[in-house]
Amino acid sequence: MKYVSSVLAVLILFACSLTAVAQKGKIIVEIGNLRNNSGKVLAALYNSEKTFMSERQAVATGQATITSQTAQIVFEVPYGEYAIALLHDENDNGKMDSNLFGIPKEGYAVSNNAKNSFGAPKYVDAKFRLDKPEVRQKIEIIYW
Repeated sequence: MKYVSSVLAVLILFACSLTAVAQKGKIIVEIGNLRNNSGKVLAALYNSEKTFMSERQAVATGQATITSQTAQIVFEVPYGEYAIALLHDENDNGKMDSNLFGIPKEGYAVSNNAKNSFGAPKYVDAKFRLDKPEVRQKIEIIYW
């Protein structure tokens, strides 16, 4: 009886590990509307409203070179709810540059091409689900 219990426990653990592996997918971010090929595109991936667009609280980050005014970034992460924030860092200084009034000088965007007339886009508008092996987000950069 002990042998059967041990074998059963091992099979359950093996099945659970297979489920965990199958629960990972790719988020392919296709970035367009870049006004030039200067600098690079910086990306941050968030999984909660509380951390959305908070510096150093992204679950993953990435960057891409720009070719023909387009770029692509791929995140491989567990299934779940996410939102993406992008920056066209034209001068390659690693941050968003803004004018005296706080208006961005460089392009930016978030997933679902969510926009907000007053202030930064909201997580609720930018969130999407990764619940299959591959999800694509086509995002257009916005300039002021």
